[in-house]
Amino acid sequence: MEWPTEHIAERTEGSVDLFTTIRILARRWYVVLPALLLTVAGAAATMRAVAPTYEVSAAVVLLGPATAGAPVAGQPAPPPVNPYLEFGGALETTGLILSRSLMSESTVDRLAAQGATATYEVGTGSEGGSPIVNVIATGPDQEAAKRTAAIVMAELRSELARRQVAAGAPASQFIRVEDVTRPDSATRTSGSRLRAVAAVMALGIALSFGLGFMAEAIAARRAGRAADPAPAPPSQAALSAPAASTPLAAPPPAGALEPEPEPTGSGPRPYRGKR
Repeated sequence: MEWPTEHIAERTEGSVDLFTTIRILARRWYVVLPALLLTVAGAAATMRAVAPTYEVSAAVVLLGPATAGAPVAGQPAPPPVNPYLEFGGALETTGLILSRSLMSESTVDRLAAQGATATYEVGTGSEGGSPIVNVIATGPDQEAAKRTAAIVMAELRSELARRQVAAGAPASQFIRVEDVTRPDSATRTSGSRLRAVAAVMALGIALSFGLGFMAEAIAARRAGRAADPAPAPPSQAALSAPAASTPLAAPPPAGALEPEPEPTGSGPRPYRGKR
């Protein structure tokens, strides 16, 4: 089996470039190594400087009423129903409405004044809505994250009740909120610290390699100047010697034949000699 010629050329060229790069970096180790050590020191300082992030998550589920309808005087009480069998589009839409309401700018500012100082997110995990509403609070302090999640959960209940009262819904048909997980514990995350350290390492390695290639270019330029010395100035004797002159041609002797002009006809050419 024969390999295509262009593939062999590409592999050979890539290998040469890689080996050349390694040789240059190894030859200029006195520049690259200190820069890499500074990069490691900078990454360690960044790891200590960037504060860890704590995350608190909680979730609630929206449930329909426990009876099939509102009670009517003089009639039998409506039969009870299992709310977990009544999930449908109304609960999904309600979850979407609550998520967008709690994420509005006015609500965020109002809850921050109440002590929700950590960053939080509220969502159903689906663009079309869901009866399960998730609350996630993140911040550099775990107590602030817990407090923020608890305040947002309480606001979710209050917002749901307020909207149902404003819509004139009977109390027996209110949508209810039940906790799935409570904001009792905080989890320490290292995503922000790792991203910062990775950015410092990438920048430091790039600068280290750049300094190595710069040192190689400067050394090559100096070597080229040393190998090509400037021409020596002319000596004093050469400057004082007169320039050589070109001798003039001697005039022709008297009585020499003079060239005649070319005849215009086809007759014999005249001859003019010495008389």
